[in-house]
Amino acid sequence: MKIGNGLKIATSNKSLWLKTMLAKSVVLCIFIAVIYAIASIIIEPILKSEELKELISAFRTIISDFVLFKDSAVEAHAELLKESTASLLIFINSMLSNIIWVGIAIVILFQLMVFTFSMFDYVIGINVNEHMSSMLHSGFFGTLFENFKQALKYALYRTVTMFIYDIVVFSIIVLLFYALTGVLGMFTLTFIVAIVFISIALRLTFTGLILPIMISENKGPIEAMKESFKLYKMPGGFNRFFSYLIVSIIVYIVVLISGVVTFNVAYVLTIPLSGIIFKSLRFVDYYTIKCKKYYITFDEIVIPKELRQNDEQLLNKVDI
Repeated sequence: MKIGNGLKIATSNKSLWLKTMLAKSVVLCIFIAVIYAIASIIIEPILKSEELKELISAFRTIISDFVLFKDSAVEAHAELLKESTASLLIFINSMLSNIIWVGIAIVILFQLMVFTFSMFDYVIGINVNEHMSSMLHSGFFGTLFENFKQALKYALYRTVTMFIYDIVVFSIIVLLFYALTGVLGMFTLTFIVAIVFISIALRLTFTGLILPIMISENKGPIEAMKESFKLYKMPGGFNRFFSYLIVSIIVYIVVLISGVVTFNVAYVLTIPLSGIIFKSLRFVDYYTIKCKKYYITFDEIVIPKELRQNDEQLLNKVDI
């Protein structure tokens, strides 16, 4: 996989970057507002409860006594904290049915957001494919309406498979956390982070070609998934896994640092760009495996060795 080519393709298409940023930002703001409104059903009563006020008051008392070096109040502190915490837990437990329903609603809304973003991802894929094949740059929403049916299929497939995959990975991480905490201690978190990045790289390696196959070969998601698994067996499968792993680590570190440095403002720019980067890498991967030429920019064209050899053989057969 040509990582540098993928990065160039992603950063050269600035109009796609801006349109993606606008579309995803609007949708994200809408979903955050709705999720906040639903979550407030249980958050506000807890914040206004006497039990929480008592717990906060207990913390204030403990801090005040600690500052005044009142060591004799240690046992009283423990009892006060225990009683306040127990009261708050009883109050929260009385709202358990509401908490469960709100939790279910938030999960459903989150999956709807993933579904919407997946439809946008299909449009990004079409734009990247057009850029690489013919340097065309179609409109974002016009492309979405023209390919609405296929985008719907891809979004449904991705939402379901990602939900299942995330549950499996989350379950493995929880089990590993409890199993390894006593063995690795403070290094457990580092190990868990490594598992997360490996899971991302594995997913991209085995299923990353589904979007390019659907768009380039006009196949359904199930057919594309089967083809993607077959293509992994071709030479370079393990190298592609390493490439995805390295890019995932670099991209997520850059996004995180830029967000921290700019007080979360940079996320508006870096998250859409990171999505385009991963789509571009997947299409570069597909074009490379299929030995197809592609544009990086107007002046840069990648022609696979196999195609160059075919052209040379044709020229040798022609009498000039």
